[in-house]
Amino acid sequence: MREEIRIRHKQFMGIDPTHPPGQGNNKDTMGNDPRKIFQAPWRIGDIISLMIAANFKKIVNGSYIKFEYVDQLHKSMRLDILYKNVINEFLDESLNNFDDVYDPGLLWLASPYYVKKYGYDIIPKLHWDDDVYEGPDLERRKYVVFAPLTNASYNLERNMSNQFINSMCLKLKEKFKDNFYVILNQENENCINIKNINIIISDRIYDLAYIISNSKCFIGGDTGFSHLAGSSRLPQQICLGWSDQRTYNFNYTQWPWFFINPFSLQGQFMNQTWDMYPQVDKRVTDYHEFLLENNSMNEEQINKLITLIK
Repeated sequence: MREEIRIRHKQFMGIDPTHPPGQGNNKDTMGNDPRKIFQAPWRIGDIISLMIAANFKKIVNGSYIKFEYVDQLHKSMRLDILYKNVINEFLDESLNNFDDVYDPGLLWLASPYYVKKYGYDIIPKLHWDDDVYEGPDLERRKYVVFAPLTNASYNLERNMSNQFINSMCLKLKEKFKDNFYVILNQENENCINIKNINIIISDRIYDLAYIISNSKCFIGGDTGFSHLAGSSRLPQQICLGWSDQRTYNFNYTQWPWFFINPFSLQGQFMNQTWDMYPQVDKRVTDYHEFLLENNSMNEEQINKLITLIK
């Protein structure tokens, strides 16, 4: 008998991992009060991590996997193309029964655990359809992409200051000339005050993902695009991350409130470390991390980062 599972288009949210219960700066969660946990569609980075867990179910358990393909963000990502080799059936409706629902639990425990236990092949290989891409014609593996993060309202430490963004862009432009591109959005399109820089703004997430996946190096914050780059198996990737996670290495024994979830914690995750950074196939990707401090990096760190890019 083959297990059939369904992944809902929504996830449970509301965890504020940096504070114990009853404390915190996020008025919507205030330290993991279970009464304030809510549901929302999977975000880009969550989807990438979720698909690692789904691929585990398919490869290790042999499960037949269905996915509720109804959210506009997921359709803009074209999950039906990217993950056609993971998801067996994309559903055009959201169902109200829950007897076949699969929830991996805490993604930032589960996905890193599966990668450590089963190896990099558990990270799904993204599938692309060139005919669906509508973005600029860029030469594959010849360009560098930088995606600044300025609007992470749920974790302000991840954001990058305009001064830092412009310093990065200036140095990257000097080194890579016209083979340097910056991905912005409508909220931060005015953050760069340097002339003659290639800027890409698009509401087609699939096109942005395609550009990232065909670059020779992606530089980004702790965001969905960095997770997507990790699954793209690029020659190089640099993540500009949230410092607290690497500084404190959150583990269940020291940070029990960090792991509150409506679903029971599976035993094999109990002593694992929470890891929200991208899962990267380090057999093929030269991967580096730099930690932001006060939403920036000093000149020495920026220069070191630029030097690393081949």
